[in-house]
Amino acid sequence: MGEWQDIASAPHLVSPSIIVWDGDRVCTAWWSSSDYGWVPDDQPDHISGVVNPTHWMPLPSPPSTGETP
Repeated sequence: MGEWQDIASAPHLVSPSIIVWDGDRVCTAWWSSSDYGWVPDDQPDHISGVVNPTHWMPLPSPPSTGETP
């Protein structure tokens, strides 16, 4: 997995989510382009769920199943 990076360098994408840290908790979040900012994946209510992260990192790759396509 990558290193923590300053939130200013985070990609502002709705999908895929990224891992963010707001000083109190670590969660996955996505960028809401409708003035909400960073919204945790576990918060369906955008307004109450906004976080103000200071750092981010990309999600890790999924584990290998050992099968070949």
